[in-house]
Amino acid sequence: MQEISGLDAVLGKMAWWEGAHEVHSAKAELAGYNGNQFAVKHTMDVTFKETGVRYTMEEVAIYTVTDEKIVHESFFYDMDS
Repeated sequence: MQEISGLDAVLGKMAWWEGAHEVHSAKAELAGYNGNQFAVKHTMDVTFKETGVRYTMEEVAIYTVTDEKIVHESFFYDMDS
């Protein structure tokens, strides 16, 4: 997904994710932090509703915080795993 901005866009992204996937389980672990950034490793067992394909998705998310709000997030993952 391309860069988005604003609460409505974030809520829309969440609605898209929930509509496109059935989540069987999810786990989040703090992977580290540095200054105003922190990293979280997400592991999810999901089924992509459009194809019925079930897979385990692992990603690392890097979040940047300003004034106690997340202002930027980047996701790193490999869909071939």
